[in-house]
Amino acid sequence: SSYIGVRLPPPPPPSSSPKTIPTTTTTTKLHLFNNNNNKNSERNGNDPEYPYQFTGRLWFRPSLVRTSTIPQPPAADTVSILSLFGWTVGGVVALEYDTSPVGPYREYVTMGAVVVSKRGALGQWGSKLYVSTSRAEEVC
Repeated sequence: SSYIGVRLPPPPPPSSSPKTIPTTTTTTKLHLFNNNNNKNSERNGNDPEYPYQFTGRLWFRPSLVRTSTIPQPPAADTVSILSLFGWTVGGVVALEYDTSPVGPYREYVTMGAVVVSKRGALGQWGSKLYVSTSRAEEVC
């Protein structure tokens, strides 16, 4: 696996008191898109092929990273690091899921680089992944 699995403390139980959300946090719903003609496939959890729902908050802090300082992705034979003048975009992503297929949990990902596949698809390679519950660790 390309991730280092380390469990973080579990999220606190939901509380009935109002929460103060920091200004750097955004509430979001993940919307899934696929190429079939299913009208419901554009809504989170309504696609019969992918019936999972994720709700929560995320925080992304991008940063410029020298390509000489990062290891090659484990799938280096299928993806290449995309860089300009020896720099790529990395950063960190922190997520707090209220609902997911494995229940509420927190996730922290160190993003290593922007990568491109042989077919031309762009993505972000996560070099390290930390989750807060053992159930999330099993599926991540």
